[in-house]
Amino acid sequence: MFGFGKKNKGKAEQPAPEVEQATATPAQPAEQEKPAKTGFFGRLKERLSRTSSNISEGVASLVVGKKAIDADVLDELETQLLTADVGVDATM
Repeated sequence: MFGFGKKNKGKAEQPAPEVEQATATPAQPAEQEKPAKTGFFGRLKERLSRTSSNISEGVASLVVGKKAIDADVLDELETQLLTADVGVDATM
């Protein structure tokens, strides 16, 4: 009735028709590509890199040109680290 697993004895193997190759020009990529959506880890990495660069720039600006580390430099360093950690609003 259904013919599952049976060989077709009556039909002869017919060769598959040849497919003509398309001579059209290749498809051009879209001119305006949509920006790829970044996942959770991509956003986290981006934000942490910004934070890291802000910390390093702040510390470098404090220490460059200073020959001795005194109380003022330590206070500025503490302020810079607190600001980078919890933000400006929480440190005031």
